[in-house]
Amino acid sequence: MKNNIILESILNKHDRIDEADKFSFSYRNPHILAALYYCEGLSTTQIADHLGCHKRTVRRYMNYFAMPRFTKRFGQLVRCHGIDGARKIEDPTYYEVGDWTD
Repeated sequence: MKNNIILESILNKHDRIDEADKFSFSYRNPHILAALYYCEGLSTTQIADHLGCHKRTVRRYMNYFAMPRFTKRFGQLVRCHGIDGARKIEDPTYYEVGDWTD
């Protein structure tokens, strides 16, 4: 029973991307979040400052869209060496995707 609920939750999170607002430059756009976080290497705090919201809002929407966040260690590598440099040093590691209300 519990596994079915978890599986349904994961499947529904992926459906959320299809239903998301793809034409706004905000935290509600998963493509903007992905580009700023995974490609540009910005932290959730930097993204929040850039988009004019709170960092917790960015984390909630990343969880809402099932986007895993880097672990603290890899995040520090990104801050010191940039996203490309950090990937040359080691493969990215991620936290588990949490509940979108955390």
